[in-house]
Amino acid sequence: MTTRSTCGISEWRGSSCTRTERARDVVPFRGTIKYATRTSHIRQEQSRRDDIEGWCYMIMEYFNKENLRWRRLTDREQILAEKRKVMSKYRKLDPPLFVPESLYGVFDLIGAMGYDWKPDYAAIHRTLDEMSKEENIDESLPLDWIGKAMDPTTPKRKMRPDEKLLDERDARDRRRWAEREERERKFQKKLKKLYKGSNKTPDEIRAEVMEMARKLEEDNKEGGEELPDVAEEDGTGPEEPKGEGVTLDPCSVAGSISRCSHFCLTGN
Repeated sequence: MTTRSTCGISEWRGSSCTRTERARDVVPFRGTIKYATRTSHIRQEQSRRDDIEGWCYMIMEYFNKENLRWRRLTDREQILAEKRKVMSKYRKLDPPLFVPESLYGVFDLIGAMGYDWKPDYAAIHRTLDEMSKEENIDESLPLDWIGKAMDPTTPKRKMRPDEKLLDERDARDRRRWAEREERERKFQKKLKKLYKGSNKTPDEIRAEVMEMARKLEEDNKEGGEELPDVAEEDGTGPEEPKGEGVTLDPCSVAGSISRCSHFCLTGN
């Protein structure tokens, strides 16, 4: 069974949490586009490998903003293409990345990791020590922001048009996925109530639920609504449905079938 960690980046702090859950077939886009991992872009389940990849993007930006070559792009397909290029050809880029050579060791680690692998945090810590030496950083000195506070009167930097556009898309995506997950939650609740104590096999349950979904989709189309295709959304995405929208969508059905079958067999 493929699993996903519920702890994520907390393990960087020495957490002993190792509980995992079933990986979902399709997941909502999480995070800010600038730092989002390649896995997040293609709506797949993220793992501890993605924690490290997102962290690397922030470290790259710390050394030079131009390292994030997608920072001024607004098309998500182009952004993903640039991230794939950087994370696969980082030693052959022209112009090269402006980062310490030792950071490439972490990139190597990310490329070699599988979904459920535990990262070699000790190796990453050694890389950080090497980077500190390369940059002549004295780690015994206090952090430069200690004792300082941001002036509350300092005006905030105005967002560039491309940044504003991406921010609006992020907000829209979060809202749409929240609505989608709420529909799925209600649908799962109905399924559990309907099939609790049932002697039907998972295949029988799956067939019945898919037939329910088909009828709901037909009723929805007759009413003039289209199912929102969130998983295959491009950089701009389709217009949001008007009114109350659909009861559920195909991805929600797929996830609900899996959870309902598990519930009927285990009661959990």
